[in-house]
Amino acid sequence: MPYHISLGHHTGLDIPPGRGFETAHIHGFLVSIQRPVQTGSVDRTRRFLEMERKNWLALLPLAGTMVLATVVALIASGNGPFIHDISPVLLSLGPLQIRYYGLVYMVGFLLVFYLLRRAARNKTLVLNEDELERFVLLLIAGVVVGARLFEVVIYNPGHYFSNPLEIFEVWKGGLSFHGGLVGVLFVTWLFSRKKGRPSFFTLTDMLVLPALAMLAFGRLANFINGELYGGVTDVAWGVRFHGAEGYRHPTQIYESFKNAFSFGILFFIHSFKPRTGVLTSAFLIAYGSFRFVIEFFKDYGEYGYKTISIDALNVAHLLCLTMILLGVVGLVLVRRRGKSR
Repeated sequence: MPYHISLGHHTGLDIPPGRGFETAHIHGFLVSIQRPVQTGSVDRTRRFLEMERKNWLALLPLAGTMVLATVVALIASGNGPFIHDISPVLLSLGPLQIRYYGLVYMVGFLLVFYLLRRAARNKTLVLNEDELERFVLLLIAGVVVGARLFEVVIYNPGHYFSNPLEIFEVWKGGLSFHGGLVGVLFVTWLFSRKKGRPSFFTLTDMLVLPALAMLAFGRLANFINGELYGGVTDVAWGVRFHGAEGYRHPTQIYESFKNAFSFGILFFIHSFKPRTGVLTSAFLIAYGSFRFVIEFFKDYGEYGYKTISIDALNVAHLLCLTMILLGVVGLVLVRRRGKSR
């Protein structure tokens, strides 16, 4: 790499530091050594190497999820195909039942509330206590209503219209991720628009990591419930679910791994303190891409989920493609907004 050296008296030559220059004073003279500096790659490398240890410790939730998913997978693979015989009820207290599925989402919402509250106290998030509580309640309503609405209207209308009382039995499972996502985005947009602060993407960026952690454990709860399993298979880790013919792909465990892996990717991006909106866009792309692949191992035919005629594709495939497209558009908008500043 060529270096250009120039000398000048300090009082008569004004060479700005930086911008490709390295400077030094020698006996009243300013020595400027000009060389090309690739500031972008150097800064990115430095920021990576200077990541604090506590950031790596935050990967413990990911590690815990991976270990738990591995344990369940090993149990499933065992000494051949596994016959599912797990009770979805964790604890029974008379007529009251505590189910794994409901417990996961309750803990998930508490985690979201804790993280948002800590951000508000650290002034990272401009919300007072009342606004924070109102926002979390809106999130819960958005998740439950949106997820159940998609499940009932889009995925399995025949079953629920024949058994309308089951529509309200959300503790037994049957919540659509894509519906929950739409519900969360909608209530977040409403809240942000009404308050004017924080921005929509500021809020969604703070939600994606706890959401992925909750989804990773949520898919394990789906496995415990014996629902949302995959197509018939002869692989060694195939699972025989109650009411299903043959051994099936444990796609719930596949998705748990997918969510945990996506958590790791987004946490890695988060450690670089990206621009507002990058985490949300990366979430849409990562989740949509991995889920699109896993959908090929599922069998929605017996549930009535496969409502389109495109070969090998179902409704979830199209929703995943929509997520990927929205994520790409989001990254483009973030990049353009950065250039305009």
